[in-house]
Formats: sequence, structure tokens, C-alpha cells
Amino acid sequence: MATQSSGSEVTLERHPRDALAKRLSARLVALVTSRELVWTIVAVGAILRVRQYLLNRSLWLDESFLGVDLIDRSFRELFEPLQFNQASPAGFLVIEKLMIEVFGKSEYALRAFPLVCGLASLPLFVRLAHRVLAPAVVPLVLALFALSGALVYYSSEVKPYAVDVLATLVLYLIGLSLASDPRNRRLTILAGVVGAILIQICYVAIFVAAAIGVTLLGERVWRRAWRDVRILMLAGAPWALSAALFLWLYGRNLTHYTFEGDVFAKVPTSPGNISWWKGPIEGLAGLVGVYHTIHQPAAPITIVAGLLCILGALDLFARRRLTFFIIATPVIPMLAASALQKYPLLPRTLLFLVPLVLVLLGRGLVAAVRPLGAARGRLAVVALTLALIGYPAVSAARNLFSPNPPENMKWALRYVSQHWRPGDVLYLHYPTQYAFTYYGECGCFRTPRDPSGAPLWPVGRTPRARPWIQMPRTLIPENGNLIVGVFVPLRVPKALSTRTLARAPRQVSKPLDEVEHPRNRDRCGAGDMVKRVQRDPYRSLPPAATAEQQRVERAVERIKQQNGCRCEAGLWSDQSDEEQDAPCRACAMSPAQVERRRMRPALCE
Repeated sequence: MATQSSGSEVTLERHPRDALAKRLSARLVALVTSRELVWTIVAVGAILRVRQYLLNRSLWLDESFLGVDLIDRSFRELFEPLQFNQASPAGFLVIEKLMIEVFGKSEYALRAFPLVCGLASLPLFVRLAHRVLAPAVVPLVLALFALSGALVYYSSEVKPYAVDVLATLVLYLIGLSLASDPRNRRLTILAGVVGAILIQICYVAIFVAAAIGVTLLGERVWRRAWRDVRILMLAGAPWALSAALFLWLYGRNLTHYTFEGDVFAKVPTSPGNISWWKGPIEGLAGLVGVYHTIHQPAAPITIVAGLLCILGALDLFARRRLTFFIIATPVIPMLAASALQKYPLLPRTLLFLVPLVLVLLGRGLVAAVRPLGAARGRLAVVALTLALIGYPAVSAARNLFSPNPPENMKWALRYVSQHWRPGDVLYLHYPTQYAFTYYGECGCFRTPRDPSGAPLWPVGRTPRARPWIQMPRTLIPENGNLIVGVFVPLRVPKALSTRTLARAPRQVSKPLDEVEHPRNRDRCGAGDMVKRVQRDPYRSLPPAATAEQQRVERAVERIKQQNGCRCEAGLWSDQSDEEQDAPCRACAMSPAQVERRRMRPALCE
């Protein structure tokens, strides 16, 4: 019969009928429950994260956005809206700013705090797994956590996603400790201080803290334990004050923030809304490392993992209901915020749910093998463990020995400078100008120089852009060796009615063709914005938008003919009359200079 262990977990103690199964089971139990195996997996996870950090890869687009802001701004200005349509918790930005002030402006300093969070998450997850799961499945869920490619990668990215995972684990452990020891005042005060700090450094902490606080408060009110309710307020009051400050900063700084695509939760009231949820679910499975498409041989693993998670949720709800509510209810405020279009459901924003998914997977595995008996159940656990961790293990080994950085801008600049010849021109694609800006000012990368020692590509900086502009111009080349591309989204004409836009299958304001084109000083005017409007065969537009597109094309051709422009794309300025006296924001040309070329200054943002 099954017996109850000290940790309130159901273990499998039924004697096997087969002697061989009994011997194998005993050896497997000794292996999978050993502390050596657990800490070996932790060490492997730490090695993977440190290896990713030591690659010192170049900053990619989103990292360069934050990097430029961190260099340009003071500590006080970090509490103001960020440039480039970016959003990040003020507490996280302050820590990052402190790191580069103390250790320099290198990528190592920028990524040090996420690395610390990624490494600290490993022992914290071990603690959580031992509190909620049977010892036999701890190595499985820990291996998936340690080998997860997403967790490894985000542990060395200048974004707060690794902090999200750490904060979730800390708050989970705080909630479980407060549930088991409700009258410990010292623990409650410590929980209040730690929770208040976490709410300021990551977005998801407010979801987790609110869910845990409401769960513990409701449980104590249900038991009429009024003394425990008063003690809980020692933690609840700091959490509430910190949450109020967080929401105030969020409302002040993120009114400009916009999201591209269909990324907010939908109420499953129609087939289209139901099918939308396939994306977030697949993304979450990919974060855990168990997602395989239906055409892959390992597709059954994804199905089995999903069924085990559902079974684990039912088992945890039936056997340890308070624990279930503590670790599962943060999903509710997250979905509510997403339904209000305040929190996008993207794989990286769902990263904090990985501990929850793994806990449910482990519970489901124990519940599934429970009817098989002790020995056969343990053998089944080992077989499923090998099947589930096979792909993550192979992927982790590949990334460890043959890493493939997503960006390698520093190597490219060195290569170009070594093979530079007189008359060459470097074309900088518009998304790369932000990393180029960072490396030009951080002092952590020696930008190439000509034989005289002068910078090979000298640039100037434009004024700080308005926060809601996603891809503003930040660099102005100061010689002919460099050309910086520009990003020009299609502007929706004001003549289009709201009703017409509502009939469009997607946002008409999304760029149909993102065209970057060099500034041609001789033919088209320095700094003017180049725009090409093309008909997209993969997207149907409302008739009014198609007519406007044709009008723009005719205007472009007319301007090209009038100015003798032989560029691939013509120039078209859509400024209002009030803006005609303003100089071009890319090249600072005066209206008189532009007039000599019979052109109007373009709106360079």
C-alpha cells in the first residue's frame, strides 16, 4: 500500500512482483534521490549560463536600445519614459546603471545582474521542487530547468526576464513558508521587505505577490484566524505600498508604449479566439524544451507532457490545495492585465511561468505512475525522464561546444576595418545603428581608425527622440565613409475613417515595406527621408488604403521627375504646413538649403 511521507507526499511503497524490477528499482531510487545527482545538475546548469555569458556576444536590437538609454541618462532620468518605444522596470534600470558606473560600460557589466539572477534561480528551484514534489522526480524537473535554452539565454541578456524567474521563485518560497508558519513575525517582516523590492525590479512580481497575498489572506479569513490576518499585514502592507508606487510609475512612463502584432489575451468565445491560444501554449512548451511540431518524430513527447501537466494540476489541487493556489493563481492577474492590453503574451514574457509548468509536470508524472506500483512506477519515471530531457540535453550540448551568437557586430566591424580600401563606404542597416552608437560611446570596444589615428566612421548624435518612436535616427555620419539607413513606416492618411480601418485584417499603420536607403547628397538632398510604397501581395487592404497607396506612388514619381532623381526610391514629404520651417532632424539642413534642391525637409522620424 501507499504510505504517507513526512513531506506530505504520496510515495510508492508497494512491493514489486518481479525480483529484477525490485533490484533495479532499489538502485534507481538510490541514484535519483541522491544529493550528488541534484547538485551535479545544478553545476551543469551553472556552466551553461556562465558559458553563454562569457561568449560576450554583441548587443542585439533590444539590448542596444536599453544600452543607449543607460549610457545617456542619469539615475533620475531612468524614472522617465525610455526612448525607442521601450519598457523596463525602474528598479532594474537603476541596478543596471549602478553596474556600469561601478564596473564600466562593457557588455559584461550590463549582463552581470541577469547572470546572477540566472545562477541564483538554480538552487531556489531545487528548494521549491523538494517542497512540492516527490524526491524521485526532482532530478527530471531540475534537468529541464537547468538545460532550458531560453533560461540559459536570458540569463545573459540585458532584459529583466531572468529577474522575472528569480522573483517568481523567491515569492513562491515566501508564500509556502508563510502558509506553513503563519505566526512567524520575523519571517513575515522579511517577506514584506523582499517582496516590496522585487515588485520594483520586475513586472511579473506584482502578479505573483498579489496572487499569493490574496490566497493567504483568504485562507486565514476562511479559518477565522484573525491573529494570523494581523500578522500577515506586516508583509501585505509593504507589498501594497510598493505595488501602488509601481503602478504610478507604470501609468506615467508607459502611456506611449505600443505593441506590434496580436499579442494580448483573447476571450475564447469564437473559433478564431480559441485558435489564438495555440501560440502562447506552444511558446510556453518551447521554453520548457518539450515542444515538437506534429511533423517531427518526437511530437508524442509534447502531447504526453501536456497531459502530464493537466494531470499534475488536478493532483496538486486535490492533495495540497493551498499550495496549488499559491503557485498557480499568478496566472489570473497576468491574464487580466493581458486582456486589458497591458501585458503581451509572448514567449519571453511567459518565461516566469516555467517553474509552474515544471512543478505541474512533476506532479503529473507521479500521479500517472502511481497505479503501477513502487518498482514499476520508478522504472516508468526513469523512462519518461530520459524521453523528456533527451532533446534539451542534445541542444544544450550543441550550444555549449558550438555556440552560435545571434549577433556578431563587433567581429564584422573588425573584419571590415582590416579589409578597408580607399573609396569604400560602409552601409549601416537602420536597426544596427543603436548598437553602433553604444560601441562608439561605451569605451568597451575600440572602434576602427584610419592610418592617421582618426575614427574611420566618425558620427554625431541627434537629439533624444520622443519615447513612442520605435526606430528614430540617432547617428549623423560626419564623412563619406558611412551611410546610415533610415526606417520609414507607412503613415495612415487622416482621410481613412475609423470604420474603414476596423475592416482591415491587420493594422494598416504597420509598415508595408521597411525601406532604408542611403542619403544621396548630389541627387536627392542630404538627410531627406526616402520612401518606397509597394503593394503587399500577402495582405489585403481596404479600398481607401489602396487608393491612397496609388496616390502616393504617383506623387513619388512626379517628385522624381521634377528633381531629376535617379534613386531607386523617390522622396515624399508628408509634413504639415506648420512643420515646413523646421530643419531636417537627420542632417540639420535649413529650409533654404533644402529649397535650393527644390525639396522640402522630410520628417526624419
